[in-house]
Amino acid sequence: MFDAEIAEAIGIKNLESGGKFSFSGVTGKKEYGYMHTVTLKIHGCSYRTKVGFSKSISDRGYGIVGQKGFFDYFSVKFDYSEKSVVLTKKEWT
Repeated sequence: MFDAEIAEAIGIKNLESGGKFSFSGVTGKKEYGYMHTVTLKIHGCSYRTKVGFSKSISDRGYGIVGQKGFFDYFSVKFDYSEKSVVLTKKEWT
């Protein structure tokens, strides 16, 4: 999920034309976002996936990746002591 400004920056003219969904964060307050199918380019790989965009994400926040559309395509290894993240593409069918 990304801030609505990202949707605008990548050419999505009408945010509300996507499928509406609700979510809540740590406050428990119900918020809304809109799903759009976009092409993501990560670690030299391009693929189409559904991405949620919302006006309710803090302007100081970052994108949030999820199980579907990211972790099902990549293995991620976090090494806190080395301060590193290793991203490996899974075999795609």
